[in-house]
Amino acid sequence: MTRGIHNWRYIDVVVFLRKCGFTLERSRGSHHYYTRVISDKVYTVTVQFHGSKAIDPRIMNSIIRQSGIPKEEWFK
Repeated sequence: MTRGIHNWRYIDVVVFLRKCGFTLERSRGSHHYYTRVISDKVYTVTVQFHGSKAIDPRIMNSIIRQSGIPKEEWFK
């Protein structure tokens, strides 16, 4: 299935982030914080866990910005 901004679930985001080198730093309630360090710059991504529901496109855009990974990589 082709990836678009509207069809990402929590597990899809987590699998992608782990492939890109992110690790779970901590969690508080339904918010899970993933981090990675690239040349002394720390990227922290906050991902909300709400079961198997699709992530809202506005939140997905925020996750993409926080990750520092180009948008094109997310939608391959």
